[in-house]
Amino acid sequence: MMNTRTQKYLDAIFSSKEFVNSESSKRLLAYLVEQSFKNHIPKEIDIAIAVFGRDASYDSSSDSLVRSHIYSLRNKLEKYYLTEGKSDKSRLVIPKGHYEVVFTESPSEKSRSGRTRRTIVLAIFGLLVLCLAVLFLVNQFFVLKSRNTALHQDLLPDIPWAAFKNSEKQVLLVIGDFFVYVHRKNDEYGNRRIRNGRVNSLEELMEYYEKYPTEKLDFSGLTQTYISPPVIEAAMTLIPSFVQAGMTIKFAHASQLTSKDLENFNIVFVGPLKTLRLLEPYFNMSRFEFDFYPHILTFEDKSDTKNLNVLDVEIEDGLQYRKDYGFLIQVPGPADNIIMIITAFSTNSLPTLSQILHSGELETGIDSRQRTSFPQYFEALYQIDIISDTSVYNLLNFKEIHFKPTS
Repeated sequence: MMNTRTQKYLDAIFSSKEFVNSESSKRLLAYLVEQSFKNHIPKEIDIAIAVFGRDASYDSSSDSLVRSHIYSLRNKLEKYYLTEGKSDKSRLVIPKGHYEVVFTESPSEKSRSGRTRRTIVLAIFGLLVLCLAVLFLVNQFFVLKSRNTALHQDLLPDIPWAAFKNSEKQVLLVIGDFFVYVHRKNDEYGNRRIRNGRVNSLEELMEYYEKYPTEKLDFSGLTQTYISPPVIEAAMTLIPSFVQAGMTIKFAHASQLTSKDLENFNIVFVGPLKTLRLLEPYFNMSRFEFDFYPHILTFEDKSDTKNLNVLDVEIEDGLQYRKDYGFLIQVPGPADNIIMIITAFSTNSLPTLSQILHSGELETGIDSRQRTSFPQYFEALYQIDIISDTSVYNLLNFKEIHFKPTS
């Protein structure tokens, strides 16, 4: 049984904006916490029966009920700790791939700096210099390209860029870069660079090695990143118009983004979901939740989460046809700034999303009332069908995001 202190903590969470109207999320979280006190990790069928009233015939392979609500619950907790629960000393975390609740301490500045130092130790100085050199070359390429093409491009449309154009803060264009690590191999091929879709940061790599310790024996200590060409193409669609609109731009890889950057700049992120890193909590301010392997998108139709849309992504079903989902999300940053996130499951969808924002096509997809008073914070969901490298897209959902004023 839970102790009184834990129950009071849960009651505080349940009375928050994220949970107050969601009875299913309350039941699910209470059940998982109770099971954790019993040192029991429930199975999917256990949750279906105990929380959602299903019977023993429940088949998780054909019914995604439990997984959908776990995605929703994890997202609500993240939003809670970004807002009303940001000063909580302890936190409840549901690790991805598990049906359990882990009690953790809220990260302090000291522990964050400690993790940063450990990260720096693992990176070789020469590699850091190389990465900075590459970033400098990419930066110069962007600047020169924008100077040559700015006079031939249209201005950025006011929808949705008015807030950026009217702000005095500089724009930091964040490019999503993939994480790569190196293994030593004592054979004719030498060291090998490995891109593991389930490993997208140094922290996730360390977690991976905890599960598979024999793999760590080959780790060379080198980690790198790379940028997919469609990400560069997507960024290049926007940069000339940024320049002509009088917006000064700086550039950063997502892997190099810092908490200070999130405060000092207006942020425009372009990259796939797997490269969000520090920006993932801001993506989670929207209703959209995602998971990989299988690629699944989940979002709410109603505030009580009784009706969840669960969409399967088909980006690996062959070269001729791929179905993807793209997101345009604008939310407030931590220091009276703006964060725009342009992302999708597949990198191949990003140029299409950037073109929608650059050309003003977002405005044509929404109703006249929303155009007249366009919201500062919003979320847009697109289905993107890629047929033999030709994209066809459709706006599935557009919604204003409401945030309570911070006191």
